[in-house]
Amino acid sequence: MFINHYKSFYSLTKYSATFFYPFYHFSLILCWRFILFLFLIIFIQNRETLAIFADYTTVPKGTNPTLYDAHDFVVQLDNQSFNDTVFCFDSTKIVSNTLFLDENTNNNSLNDSIKSNNNFVSGEVQSEIIGRCTSIIVEFYSDWCGHCRAYSRLYKALAKDLLAWQGVIKLAAINCADPVNLDTCKDSSITHYPFLKYFPRNSLEANLNSSVTVGQILRSYQSLAQMRDQITRVLLTEYEENRYEDWPKFEWLEDVETYNNLWKGIDTHISTLIVLFESNTNSLVGAQLLLDLSGYADKVVARRCVNNALANALQIKDFPTFAVFRRGERSPAYIAELRRLLLNEFEQLLRNDSKETSKRSMNKFSSRKKFASGSENIEQFCSNFPQICKRAYFVSELDLLKSARIALFNDVQMIGGENITGQNLRALYEFVDILANYFPHRTIHPQLRETEINGSQNSREINEFNEKDNIEFLNASSRARVVFRSFI
Repeated sequence: MFINHYKSFYSLTKYSATFFYPFYHFSLILCWRFILFLFLIIFIQNRETLAIFADYTTVPKGTNPTLYDAHDFVVQLDNQSFNDTVFCFDSTKIVSNTLFLDENTNNNSLNDSIKSNNNFVSGEVQSEIIGRCTSIIVEFYSDWCGHCRAYSRLYKALAKDLLAWQGVIKLAAINCADPVNLDTCKDSSITHYPFLKYFPRNSLEANLNSSVTVGQILRSYQSLAQMRDQITRVLLTEYEENRYEDWPKFEWLEDVETYNNLWKGIDTHISTLIVLFESNTNSLVGAQLLLDLSGYADKVVARRCVNNALANALQIKDFPTFAVFRRGERSPAYIAELRRLLLNEFEQLLRNDSKETSKRSMNKFSSRKKFASGSENIEQFCSNFPQICKRAYFVSELDLLKSARIALFNDVQMIGGENITGQNLRALYEFVDILANYFPHRTIHPQLRETEINGSQNSREINEFNEKDNIEFLNASSRARVVFRSFI
C-alpha cells in the first residue's frame, strides 16, 4: 500500500514539474528583468542627483518669490542644488541641471546676454568656464526683508561688474524665507539678513556631527569698490594656499634680465603679454586686472610687477602703469598709466549717474512735495508736523503678518534649533512680548490718508489736526496680537 502511494506521488510530482516548467522559466525571466529595471531606476536617480548643479538659468524650487532672475547673473540656489553647487569638487561629474529650468528661459538669449555684458570673456574660454568648479559667494536672504531688497540692487550690480571673473568666482543667492530652504540655512548658521559667505573652490561639506562652520563670512559693504576689494583679498588668500593652475598667476614677476626671460613659462601660442607695474605689494589693482583678463587666458597672459628692474629699463615712474608686449618684438607695443584710463571711464560714469540721480531725486521729491505745504525741506516739515507727514509712509499689513510668522516659525527654529533654553528662551519670550504689546493693529482711514494738505492751511490748522476719530482697527493684526499673547 505504501509503495502504491509512493508511485502515485512520484507520478504527480513528475507531471507537475512537466506542467509548471514553462511558468517557472517565465517567472525567472520576469525576475531578472525586474532586477535590471531596479538597477536602471537607481542609475537614473543617481544621474539626476549629479545633475542638480545650479547655474545662471536655474529656477530654484520653492513657493516664495525671489529677488533675482536669470538675467541678473546671480546663481539661484535651493535646498537640493546648494550642496552640489557650493561644494563642487569633481567637475567631470557635474551635469548642468535641466530639471528645474524655467521653460520660458531661452539659453541662447542668456548666452548672448552674457557675451554682450562681458567684454572680457572670449568664446573659446566660455565653454570651459561653465563646466568648471569655482569659488562662490552665497547671499542668504529673506524675500520679505527690506534690507535684503535694498541690498539686492548692489548685489546685482556686483554680479555684472564681476562677470569677467566667472571662471574664478561666481555670485549666488538662496531665499531662507522659503520653507524648502530652511534646513540649508539652518546648517549654514545664518544669524541675520542679508548674510554673505565665501566658499573656496573645492570646499568640503561639514560633517553632520561636526560643529565646524563652513564658509568665510563677508561684510555686506554698500559700495561696489569695497565689495570688489574684499573679494579680491579672499581670492588672493585662497590662491596662496592652493596655486590653481587654471587661475591667473598672481605671483609677482621676478627680475627680468633678458627679453627671452620675460616669456619664460608662457605657452608658445600666446602672443600677447601684459605687465602691470605697481608701487607696492598692498595694491589690489593688478590682481583685479588679472581677474578681468582671465576670460582671455587662451590669448593673453597678464602678470603684475613691483620693484622690478624692468620698470627702470622702460623708464616707468608713475604707478600703476601697464605695458603690452608682443611675442617677437623687443620693445613694448603700448605703455599707459592705468589710473588715467580708469579715471576717464569713472568720470564718464559719474556724469551719467549724476544726471540720473538728480532726476530720480527730483521725481521722488516732487511726489512728496504736496505733503510739505510749500516747504522745500521735507525733513524739516516732518519734524514740525509728524502727524501729517507720517501719512506719506505706510507698510502693507500682509507683509508685517508674514514677516512675524516667518520670524517665529522659520528663523527662531533655524537659529535656536529644536530645543530652546537659557538666554535664547528668554530672548524669544521678550520678542513675543514685544509683538503682543506693540504689533501695529491700527491705521488711518483711507479717505483721510488721501486728503491733501494744500498751501492755504496754516500751521495752527495743521497742529489742531486730530486723527483719533479716523482710526481704523485691522482685524487680522488685532487677532495676531491676541495670538502672540497666548504664546507667553
